[in-house]
Amino acid sequence: MTAASNSNGCAAIQNSAIIVRATRWSEPLAHFIAELRAASGLPVFPALDSRYLAEGEETGAIRVDRDVLCQMGLYCPGNFAWRCGDYVYYLARRQHPEYSHIWLIEHDVRFSPARIHAFFESFAGVDVDFLSALFNSADPKWYWYNFALARDAKPYSCFFPVTRLSGRAIDSLQAKRQEHSRQWWRRILWPNDEIFVATTAHHAGLSIADINEYGDTLYDGEFFQYNKSFSAADYEGFLTQSGGPAMFHPVLYGEEYHQRVKRLAEHRNRKETGRRFTNRLKSCISRSQRW
Repeated sequence: MTAASNSNGCAAIQNSAIIVRATRWSEPLAHFIAELRAASGLPVFPALDSRYLAEGEETGAIRVDRDVLCQMGLYCPGNFAWRCGDYVYYLARRQHPEYSHIWLIEHDVRFSPARIHAFFESFAGVDVDFLSALFNSADPKWYWYNFALARDAKPYSCFFPVTRLSGRAIDSLQAKRQEHSRQWWRRILWPNDEIFVATTAHHAGLSIADINEYGDTLYDGEFFQYNKSFSAADYEGFLTQSGGPAMFHPVLYGEEYHQRVKRLAEHRNRKETGRRFTNRLKSCISRSQRW
């Protein structure tokens, strides 16, 4: 694919864009979007839950709307807005088919200001279908493992805060979600974004690369993970360390930080044994079916 230079002098894959996934519009989100636009030179759009959008608010946003997704033939479980981050890609592709590659970045990601420009420059000419962190064979102990069992596909996993998909990858993934939406044995164990996208991309033979394959270490497990929460003060402290990674997750502000700390504590104290056993029983049917 031919690369072009943007206003910052950074080569860019033609017609790529960034989507920032959030629930509501907020001041930190506005600052983050401005930072991404300035550093990447790419168009940046928020993806927001339509239930929390006032009439006329953020008219350029990708509206994450259950009714629209159902009209697109996609099954929407009760927590789809959290579970199915890949749905944002399908909505973005529907609204902006002109983009050949789309980044999806969660609102609680932050970049090192010293490295953010180089981050996007590193991938400007990388024409792969799927970029992510931590792409690998799924651990059988992982909660979502049983959700992606099939007789002809092996479960794979990735980490979803920062990903990029090509247009053809988005089309392939959407078609598979639509196919699964018509299968009751898939609906009873509906995969989350991380196991669905990784498993489907691998099974479809799409080109896949890890973000850390390009240049210096761009993320590491200490600062880019699920099981901790970082405050704004934590993030500022990280930036004083020389030679640190380019990406941090999750960085949260104000009450959102305290709420997530509480949720993580509650999750650690919750026993999952019964739920996991039920999921294994449910997967007895899906594991005998084609992916």
